[in-house]
Amino acid sequence: MYSDGLTEAMNKEGELYGLARFIRQLQGLWPTGSVQSACEAVFRDVAAYEAQNRDDRTLFILSRDRP
Repeated sequence: MYSDGLTEAMNKEGELYGLARFIRQLQGLWPTGSVQSACEAVFRDVAAYEAQNRDDRTLFILSRDRP
């Protein structure tokens, strides 16, 4: 689950971070297996992309241990 503050983050040119970029970011992080690291990496990427912080950001990733 995520808030729109992630996908609607806007750069200096007025371009949105977008759902496609968000999904690619998560897919690239999925093999790492660390939920905390994945969340932190997404927040860092959005913060680096965004020109000004206009909205709240929430990301909730649920994981389970593999047997």
